[in-house]
Amino acid sequence: MNIHNLVKILVGNMCDLKEKRVISKKDGKDFVKKYNMQNYFDASAKTGNNVNEAFNFLIKQIIKNIQKENVILIINIFIYILGK
Repeated sequence: MNIHNLVKILVGNMCDLKEKRVISKKDGKDFVKKYNMQNYFDASAKTGNNVNEAFNFLIKQIIKNIQKENVILIINIFIYILGK
């Protein structure tokens, strides 16, 4: 896996404390877009809200990237063998 396939998400914590919110959802989503991240989640460690969703998204993206890398590796091996 190369650096271009890194999976990056932003998780805003303490979404259960809406009255103490410092960063808006829009700001979080804008940050994700600006820094070429894959997704933004509002989460709460206290209530568990969106914690599993964030991890599941992250894992699914990592698996997709691994599968892509394996396909590229298989193609490169095949090309190498044909070139012999």
